[in-house]
Amino acid sequence: MSSINQITIPQLSVNDTSLTVSKIYVAPGVFVKIGDPIVSVESSKTTEDLLAEQNGFVYLNCEEGCDYDVNTSIGVVSDEVIVDTVKIEKVANSVVERIEVVRLDIDPIVSWSAEKLMIEHNLTNSDFEGVLFVDAEAINSKLGKPKITVEPTGKKVKSNVLKSAISPNVDVVPVGKMKKLEIEYLSEVQQSGLTSTIHMQVKSQGISVKIDHALKYFKGQLLPLIIYESARLLKMFPKLNGFYSDGNMNLYQKVNLGFAVDMDLGLKVLKIEDSGQYQIAELDQLMYELAGKYLDDKLATSDLMDITFTVSDLSMEGVFDFRPLVNANNSAILGVSAIDPDNNHFNMSLTFDHRMTEGRYASQFLKELKLRLESYCLKTTDHIVCYKCQKHLSEDLNDRGFLKVVRASGDDSYICDVCYLS
Repeated sequence: MSSINQITIPQLSVNDTSLTVSKIYVAPGVFVKIGDPIVSVESSKTTEDLLAEQNGFVYLNCEEGCDYDVNTSIGVVSDEVIVDTVKIEKVANSVVERIEVVRLDIDPIVSWSAEKLMIEHNLTNSDFEGVLFVDAEAINSKLGKPKITVEPTGKKVKSNVLKSAISPNVDVVPVGKMKKLEIEYLSEVQQSGLTSTIHMQVKSQGISVKIDHALKYFKGQLLPLIIYESARLLKMFPKLNGFYSDGNMNLYQKVNLGFAVDMDLGLKVLKIEDSGQYQIAELDQLMYELAGKYLDDKLATSDLMDITFTVSDLSMEGVFDFRPLVNANNSAILGVSAIDPDNNHFNMSLTFDHRMTEGRYASQFLKELKLRLESYCLKTTDHIVCYKCQKHLSEDLNDRGFLKVVRASGDDSYICDVCYLS
């Protein structure tokens, strides 16, 4: 008896109800082995190859660039093919060719929507002999009904902005599925018109000096520290670790903080599961591993799902202020700007959903985070060290002080009285 394995569209993300077949690797009827890639599918956050789960011959019912609902069958892998070979003549360029047409002697695969229609119209599998897949469109075609284009459901917002004619001097580039769904997710919260952004300055004098000893991969950056303190603080501010839906506040039980990355491979938010359990050095390692998986295109679906709060860090881009946008199924997002070298401070920006909380609550979170981060700043004299013996100013028991000197390199330095007199 033949063994037939269906190829179905997987659920890569809780937010995706359909995926795009971005690439087909094999031609119809090709023999594949277990683990061979058959098609690549694209969700809002990632791409994934669908692999053969058994040895056999591939028969597909999908096209590149088309969307298919989750759990829809797009093909089969059969370990053997039962065929009735029919020889026909085909005329091509006045040359008669003999071609064998393969007809599968198996029952068609019927989608759940088609199954309902078949029962409703008293149709059976025998009505679709020779058809490998039967969907609602095939049923309607059998019944002589015109093809129906289903418009997306949901409330449509009328726009008063008139579309201007596209100049012939413009190249029109289609927006990819990832970008389309990114727009959709960001619009989910923003379209309510009930988001606000609060900005706060944070002193940064010497923070990197204090934490760099704990960092291996993100030296000189504040992101691991900000994630470390934010993850702990969010447990005290649960309304910023949730989302609004249907008149209810949904509060996550865990803090799964995500950090945004976009290194020319598409914007993605990478999840640190149960973020509050890790020390700074552990976060440094986890962030490095996730960034490596992003660059190698080996992120798992679990690395991108169930994120409860996001940090968007543009400090490396020299941005001094920006307004981050809240993601779907979140109530807030924290933006981190670049350090102003002249004033030794940087801006943090918290965008939040007013349906979950109010400005005072969000301000209290931001203020407490600021105080925690500034506790890592060096005191005014912490950086004063004798450049010769490395003695710290606090070790000057004679209270004679240090002399400020200019070294041959042109750098300002300090020297203690002992080294100065020796």
